[in-house]
Amino acid sequence: MYQKHITVITGYFYPEDTAIGLYTTQFCDFLVQQGYKVSVITGYPYYPAWKIADDYQNRPSPHQEIVRGMIAIVPLTFLVIPARNLAVRCGAKLWVHVQDFEFDLALESGVLKKNSFAIRLVKNVVRKLEQKMLNSATIVSSISSGMLQKARDKSKHQQPFYFPNWVSGTQISPQRSSRHSILNPNKFTLLYSGNIGEKQDWQFLQGLCELVSDPAIEILIVGDGGARKSLELMLSRYEFVRFHQPLPYEELNDLICHAQVHFLFQKTDILDSLMPSKILGMMASARPSIVTGNSASEVALNFKKSGGGSYFSDGNPNTVYQQILEWKNHPEKAEAVGKNARHFILHEFSDDAILNRFKQKIEEIL
Repeated sequence: MYQKHITVITGYFYPEDTAIGLYTTQFCDFLVQQGYKVSVITGYPYYPAWKIADDYQNRPSPHQEIVRGMIAIVPLTFLVIPARNLAVRCGAKLWVHVQDFEFDLALESGVLKKNSFAIRLVKNVVRKLEQKMLNSATIVSSISSGMLQKARDKSKHQQPFYFPNWVSGTQISPQRSSRHSILNPNKFTLLYSGNIGEKQDWQFLQGLCELVSDPAIEILIVGDGGARKSLELMLSRYEFVRFHQPLPYEELNDLICHAQVHFLFQKTDILDSLMPSKILGMMASARPSIVTGNSASEVALNFKKSGGGSYFSDGNPNTVYQQILEWKNHPEKAEAVGKNARHFILHEFSDDAILNRFKQKIEEIL
């Protein structure tokens, strides 16, 4: 029988085991298990440390290796352009999946100044390039309703495919977990686990630290990224704040299922440019979460629907601290919120449902 061949072009792949790299690897694993021949064109692993991993430092480019039954190739350069060229050459369908509209995100988060002449010029060029590349695709997909609308606004595709990130209720499971050794059993731990970058509102975290007076509370930040050094310096005077390097994915379950509260502080002027994948794991852990951000965001909507945590948009660290104390002093309330979170996430974002729906879409267009 003819074996259908899928080539995945991505900047993030195995052995990266966080964020997009984790999802891409799980996605390709799924395709192999379903009987597809899978090739991956990618870059050397560098995230979240923002430097090429030691094992890949001296490897040539281009470079090819077999990874879990897939052909993984590191090219000299790649974008949607080589993907389109490959599709034309092979007579293949082109599927463009958008995890982030990165230029939009850079503008919204303040990484790029919005009002400079140079940025306005670059913005126009990028918009035209985005439109051309999206219009060249057979199908466009993205991970949230907000980004699907952006895809409609930027292209001819008026029915982009909803392909959200997912979570495995087996891999993230309180029943299969035991307390990780870096967690202090004598502390009420507020956990952030993930990339430490410019997307998060670390000034808000500093404001929260100013309010913490309960000696039983600690804040644990597990991760790496471009803002880590500056954040460590910013929070160095708070003895209840600890930092730890990223853990292997296989240890994540033991970490997130035994922290008391998860937190993610997002900048309030970012609206639906991204749906943070880390939230899925946070909620699947059956622990309550505190998230800040724009009140009109998709994350806010999901928190309202789920009853699985508290979402704040008022920019006031004191309201967050009062919620933390409420859960600390009434653990039965925290437990109920955590159960709501896990139930909602496994119902709406389970890996089986999302990946099988994706497989059906592949069969429709191939």
